[in-house]
Amino acid sequence: MRTIALVGGGRWSRVLLSVLSEVPDVAQVLWITHYGYEAAVDWVAQHGMQSVRVLRSLDSLEEADAALVANSPHSHFPSVNALLDRGIPCLCEKPLVMETNEARQLLQRSIETETLVGVDLELSRASYALDFAALATSLPIHTIDMIWHDPWLEDRYGERKSPSVHTTFAHDILPHVWSLLRLLLPHESARVCDVDYRPDATRMFYRHRDAEINVSVSRRSVNRKRRIVINQGEAELDYSPEPGRTTYRGRTTDNRWRDPRPLAAVIHEFLAELDSPSDATDWDLAIQNCIESVDFAVSANRRLVEDQQACWDAIRIQGFDPKDPHQLAVAVDLLGPRAAAIGHYLPLVDPRDQRESVCQWVSLLDQSSDIEG
Repeated sequence: MRTIALVGGGRWSRVLLSVLSEVPDVAQVLWITHYGYEAAVDWVAQHGMQSVRVLRSLDSLEEADAALVANSPHSHFPSVNALLDRGIPCLCEKPLVMETNEARQLLQRSIETETLVGVDLELSRASYALDFAALATSLPIHTIDMIWHDPWLEDRYGERKSPSVHTTFAHDILPHVWSLLRLLLPHESARVCDVDYRPDATRMFYRHRDAEINVSVSRRSVNRKRRIVINQGEAELDYSPEPGRTTYRGRTTDNRWRDPRPLAAVIHEFLAELDSPSDATDWDLAIQNCIESVDFAVSANRRLVEDQQACWDAIRIQGFDPKDPHQLAVAVDLLGPRAAAIGHYLPLVDPRDQRESVCQWVSLLDQSSDIEG
């Protein structure tokens, strides 16, 4: 029987707890959250989870067989590093880290300590994605159009989901995009060619050998839209509501779930790898095999921030009007991640809070020339 540490107190941690509660060989979960400690204690009591104990910090963790890391992306690097120092294998939620050099440091530390680090890219385990990828092997792929649009607020897993305003959508969404592209175009990662930022929907252009890839991402869509289109409609996967529908050469079929579900599959695989550490590097979600997911996001993020900055500079020249929805959206997209990078998590989800928070942050940003996007 295992003791699992769970680092992070947000919505996704509660989803992970629900999955862990159904894993037979997990005897105890040590839920570690500093800022959400009281809320976590209340939640555990309300749900009668007697096998879950809430701790305030990693420093108070005495012993664990493995850990799941699901705190703020800006905290992933120090959290995983601390776990590796103690020889505790960990599965980290995407994005693994925010910079390529951090990923390579964790890889080196994982090798030195002979401790497994995995990356939770659960969409690569979705049965509909695997079936679509198998279907696509019969096609010479020339173009791929991917749509990843989310509404600002939606209900997911029985809870209200809000956007990760403190993480750029390059880091938030592109690791998933990378994992899906790896199913369709294995052996070589696509390289970013251009990014066209718009607050309502941003387009990112990639090239993979002879294939052109167009990715459209949005956090402000009216409805949830998730779609992959190959060769302008020769094959299409629409998983806006999962598991969605697949169209192949004009014929549409409804997809069906197969067990285990994606997140449960990743967790079971991770725990199974602990029993055969010599084979861990063969696991496609081991850090050795997911470094490119960080490169994929970082390279696009550089271009994204440059484009956002250009939009912001133009707004500043004209004069920032916080009542203008377009200008406010640009400010939220650019400044939210910058504030988080130096430890300020501003209330930017509720429109009622956005104007006040952004106006306060604008003056702080004007005084701080060393903040990176």
